[in-house]
Amino acid sequence: MKFLARWTFRLVLLALVMAIALVLLKDLLAREIIESAITQSTGLECRISHAEVRLLSPTLLLSDMRLYHPPALGGERLVHLSEAFFEYEPAALSRLEIRLRLVRLHITELTIVDQSPGQSTLDLLKRVWADIPQRAQNGWIRFGGLDTLNLNVDRATYFRPGKPGPPQHFDLNLRQQLFRNLRTTEDFQTALERTLTPVIMGLATNRPPGLRTRPPHN
Repeated sequence: MKFLARWTFRLVLLALVMAIALVLLKDLLAREIIESAITQSTGLECRISHAEVRLLSPTLLLSDMRLYHPPALGGERLVHLSEAFFEYEPAALSRLEIRLRLVRLHITELTIVDQSPGQSTLDLLKRVWADIPQRAQNGWIRFGGLDTLNLNVDRATYFRPGKPGPPQHFDLNLRQQLFRNLRTTEDFQTALERTLTPVIMGLATNRPPGLRTRPPHN
């Protein structure tokens, strides 16, 4: 009887230690899983400095998130998000579905590379956006819709590798770009395209009206 009690206590203690470890490591595990999922779904290298899964509310916060151009475009950073905030419906996860109430993206800097015809950031994003719906369908979890997308963009950098002149820096100051009732990945893609594509095309064809040029970085 003492033997059984002793082993029961050890099992309970082990379970407690494992539970504490999972709580302590949840953010690290979440970060690695999300990095891998984004890289797989977009084909772009993703790095996230910090992920916070909040236990008392159905939210996820990603900080200092970066996506990179492929080597063919120099491997430069494509986008830097200081914050990506997600509020989701827990009940949908039991159906292997991601149902989002709110997504708030704060893009600190967008880097536009214009290397040659067919080799630019705009061409890259067109290919990525075209592939996302098919990649999403092949995944084991479904996208169940997004109630509100709040998109903010601070600035952009535009440069042409091998061409004379320093990179150009622009203050975009896009604030509270709101999109509602995005039911499919195609809807989400369209929202991003409507916001970012005009900016990218404007930069590629020269300085768009209304943008303020920033001095080159020293």
